[in-house]
Amino acid sequence: MQSGGDIILHNFCEDGTVQSHTLSRLPDELTAHVEPALLPRREEESNEIVRVVLNRSQQHGYVLNEKQRYPLPAIIERSKKTIPVVEGRVQPRIQDGLSLGCGGFSPVA
Repeated sequence: MQSGGDIILHNFCEDGTVQSHTLSRLPDELTAHVEPALLPRREEESNEIVRVVLNRSQQHGYVLNEKQRYPLPAIIERSKKTIPVVEGRVQPRIQDGLSLGCGGFSPVA
């Protein structure tokens, strides 16, 4: 998560293009309590929807009957069409003979 509560996915492409997808923006008061994770889609699901899970961040101790201020975990769902993308270029780098592709955000579970 970026400063200011932005949840950003960065894709690094073989041609040196970097894509930054702003998946969501959270209120400042929530950012200290959340660990976001990209939810993999199942094969039968549409590739047009992106889901982000907001989990409670790690704590030193937990109380079972504790009243939570924020209802977590939570799932944010967005259409890819509504996600702003910023592109830039960097010098492409190949490490150990492997290159990272620019596959967007469609991990399959």
